[in-house]
Amino acid sequence: MKKGLLLLAAAAVAVSASAQNKNQVATSKAADSGVAPFECTVVKAEMATDAQRAAMKKVAPKAAVKAWYNRPAGSFYRSLTVTGGAFYNPVLVLPCWRDVTFTNASTGADAYVWKYDKYDTSVKDWVEQTSTNVDITDNFLNCSMYAPTLTATGGGATSSYQLFSTYINQKTHETKDYQGLTYYYDDPRAEFMSGENAVDCYLSPKYFCAGTREQPDMLKGRGGVITLTGAKDADGGKDGYWFGQNAQGWNGMALYVEKPASPYALRGIHVLYMYDQITGATPLEAKVYAVEKDDKDNLIFGDLIATAKGTLAADAEDCGFIDLPLVEEEDGLQYEVVANIDRPIAVVFSGYEKANTKGFRMVISTDCVNEGYGQHGYMCKIDAEGYPTQCVGLDQFFTSSLGYTAPSIFLDVEWPIMIWNYTFEDGKYNFPKTGGAWQRTVGTTKFDAISVYSTKSSEEWTVTTVDGQDVPEWLTLQVADVQEAGEFTGEVQIKATAAALPADVEGREAKVKFAVPGAELVYDFTQGTVSGINDVTTTIGGVKAHKVVENGQVLVVVGDKKYNMMGAEVK
Repeated sequence: MKKGLLLLAAAAVAVSASAQNKNQVATSKAADSGVAPFECTVVKAEMATDAQRAAMKKVAPKAAVKAWYNRPAGSFYRSLTVTGGAFYNPVLVLPCWRDVTFTNASTGADAYVWKYDKYDTSVKDWVEQTSTNVDITDNFLNCSMYAPTLTATGGGATSSYQLFSTYINQKTHETKDYQGLTYYYDDPRAEFMSGENAVDCYLSPKYFCAGTREQPDMLKGRGGVITLTGAKDADGGKDGYWFGQNAQGWNGMALYVEKPASPYALRGIHVLYMYDQITGATPLEAKVYAVEKDDKDNLIFGDLIATAKGTLAADAEDCGFIDLPLVEEEDGLQYEVVANIDRPIAVVFSGYEKANTKGFRMVISTDCVNEGYGQHGYMCKIDAEGYPTQCVGLDQFFTSSLGYTAPSIFLDVEWPIMIWNYTFEDGKYNFPKTGGAWQRTVGTTKFDAISVYSTKSSEEWTVTTVDGQDVPEWLTLQVADVQEAGEFTGEVQIKATAAALPADVEGREAKVKFAVPGAELVYDFTQGTVSGINDVTTTIGGVKAHKVVENGQVLVVVGDKKYNMMGAEVK
């Protein structure tokens, strides 16, 4: 798509804010959202001195009473579409079937009231939930709804906050507010790409939207994204791009993502770019590192987790997305992989300084709110081996602070579902000393296999002990998918057999982990007498769930309700 079309009218069509097939979700209370044309402003900027950076670190006074909550750890915002648009309504994307905590970040208050909607299966309707706790924790089936509202009070003053977007018309300078939404999905991209209003987009820990909430002085009144020039260029001028090709050695950008509350699978990296001229193809890469932060918000790099590679093709459009799947090489062959992310990471994108282009650059969000995790965007210098030797936060890099923002480096993530069949399963079993096969009796019914409800077939599972070792020889496991007409039903059965306990051994234990990137279950197998055994339990919304198969379809029963694999209630 040509940049002129992208900037002016490529996204002047309405799409559903929920972007989902309504027949595949429990229910939805999300409003529709339009898409704004992609508006990117170019502004000149100068790099700050060390003294100027030190001055920026001074803590600003807190507001008397201000209600606010942070984005839940490990959740993301829906970002720009690959067809060149930004949604008016901001959307938080969170995992379904897992606990999610909204952390209170209010100031000057001593009392709080949370309000949010939740679908009540007993009345088959949305019911408003109210909490006076400081934070709220809840979990949901696959669904979409409005974001929570938090009211904070203190000293007679009251303030309320709900995720929102203020869109600024760049021609008339008029503003309009849009309500924030929350989507609870296991596979966000699959949901976005389903239904009549399918639109492809990726995720970011930073707010990329047609509007903003707060903007730094440098970006006041600008649209949702911006790019900065003013760096030295190859011709000795000041037309180089800070977030792209320049002659000052800043040849990489990093995106920081905090430690998630629960793991997710990372499938790829996607970068929004622009350029002015192109003469050939350019290989690009993004390295995913485990990181920590020091008390000054600087990145401390650890292990390399994964590498993503892609190419800016010689015939690529002058504005669009570069897809960089995670890859590994073996025997000279390259294949795609998926990474399990359960710790803080930094995605370092580089290679564009050698691009066969003129004016290659990325954009940043103009929303400067601290999401509760410090800076998400960093300017980097990358050495000849591809390692980041210097990284400076975008809030301190320029003479005028950009606040807490991030570059247009987006993620393709998934939260797979793996849960026990809780009709009879508690995640632990003690074999008799004589050994034998695992079995349970519930009422008059005997079961000979552990049952798991999973969105991933057993072919994608890894089975090890919790410390990554092979399952001990005394325990034999057979893992198999339940199929109907040759199709995976969503149920995996595990048959377990223990050898007889040696006479001189009082007891033994094997904690076995069944895992896919982004999800895992641990089963505690014991035999004989073992002290210090930990319970392994999980519930869904405080209610134990179990699986049934009806007409070849796996259904999950919660209370007296049945749901299909996508969370839709089945009558």
